[in-house]
Amino acid sequence: DVVLRVSAMLFSVLAWSTGLQPQYLLWPLAFVALLGAASAPRLWLAKVLGLYVFVFVTEQIVYPLNYDAFLGIFSAGADAPLLLWTFIAGKTALLAITVMLMREALRGVRLTRARSARLSSAA
Repeated sequence: DVVLRVSAMLFSVLAWSTGLQPQYLLWPLAFVALLGAASAPRLWLAKVLGLYVFVFVTEQIVYPLNYDAFLGIFSAGADAPLLLWTFIAGKTALLAITVMLMREALRGVRLTRARSARLSSAA
């Protein structure tokens, strides 16, 4: 439960940061690995891991491999729609991971509160 909340927080920080670089995606790697030990559903975990790999690959494609071309889109008006869509897809997947983790963390909080309410009413 704590791992899930920390993962959600960390991905939220990454998703909204303006200077995201691929090496920053290594930070939540330990927490993503620990999610497998948590009681997360396997299909949900597979989706999170798949999106995580997708984000990591798209970030590598944009920066460092094609960073000059990417900057050219904004500074010189270069035409690189595939690179721009790769960037957008990666950021969208990062936001999707964040939303998935937040929803699962909030679901866990609601379940804990419901259990506590049942226990206090039974006593």
